[in-house]
Amino acid sequence: LAGAEIVPGSDAEIVASHCTKDLSWLQPSIDSLENLGTKVVGVHIYSKCGLAPIGAPAGAHLHTLPNLGRNDQVYAEYLATRHHSLPGQVFFLKDSSFHYGGHDFKKYERSAVQMAQELRTRGFSCGRAPPHCGPAGNGSQWHERAVLEAFVLRNYKEKHTQRLRGGAPVNATFNSPTQSIGAWLASVLSQPTYSELRAREVWP
Repeated sequence: LAGAEIVPGSDAEIVASHCTKDLSWLQPSIDSLENLGTKVVGVHIYSKCGLAPIGAPAGAHLHTLPNLGRNDQVYAEYLATRHHSLPGQVFFLKDSSFHYGGHDFKKYERSAVQMAQELRTRGFSCGRAPPHCGPAGNGSQWHERAVLEAFVLRNYKEKHTQRLRGGAPVNATFNSPTQSIGAWLASVLSQPTYSELRAREVWP
């Protein structure tokens, strides 16, 4: 969720990445935002797994994308096509945002209203409250460079399965040649730019 110059009553759009989950939770979230004074002027649902969305709000704009890049592809697609006409607020969600049940993510969940309230004071919010932030939500957005640079999402070293999702073949290898954030940055940035980054103690 991101925005600029947020004031009560400013327009908002919702961008949802859809694969298999029911979206009936979306309309109550929109109603809550409207009651808060946030006018939702557009809902964009990007379906990636070949299934028609169930429970989509009336009037939602439905888009279809190949099942590549996960939900990040959806957000990048929206920003690339709308960067000249963005509303004051954009909620980037996925169909499973509120489907975690007993999962650890559930206890850190923020509602759409909580995100909108934080957005008004900070200009940014996240759908998950990091555990170190505490009730006040005053955690830092900065990370120690050495720690972040070495971060590896080890799940992606395994076989990546997209069963019944119309994407990559079942058990297709999904493994980047650059495994850490530092290695990836070094591969996409110029040497002077990366050297400048590495000279810093913290990264956002």
